[in-house]
Amino acid sequence: MEPIFKVAIIFSLGFCFASQVLKADENQPKKNENQLKEKNLSVESGEYEGISYEIKLKADYIFEILRCPTCQNIPLKDSHSQIAENMKKLIIQKLQEGWTETQIVDYFVQRYGDEILLQPKTKVFYVLPVVFLISALALLFIFLVRKNKTNEKAIQENKD
Repeated sequence: MEPIFKVAIIFSLGFCFASQVLKADENQPKKNENQLKEKNLSVESGEYEGISYEIKLKADYIFEILRCPTCQNIPLKDSHSQIAENMKKLIIQKLQEGWTETQIVDYFVQRYGDEILLQPKTKVFYVLPVVFLISALALLFIFLVRKNKTNEKAIQENKD
């Protein structure tokens, strides 16, 4: 088999692996209501009067996936800054208006950028090292194959 085909196969396998890593996060199911019930919820019954339990569960889920814009890597549920409190109130208001969790998260992503999410949408930072490793191995393979051919030619010339 020609070395170029081997390199193409290695790159193809690497990119297949990378695409699977990127899709893995999309295939994970969202937290459901039962998982949230098992956790100690940050939205307690006395904190927001007159709100249904379902809205509290949805709000708590959103509080866990969004970060406070002024704090460093702190979810909304753990932040007590003024902007975090305003965001919590806005989230509850939008849930009462009938917005879905996805619509609310998209609203904040549009307003603040992907940095508002505790976990990035894409896993590029996890895939890049794998891509670089595969690229380095492919280049090493090409280098060794060329060096081997050069050595074989030199041996053939010495024999002649």
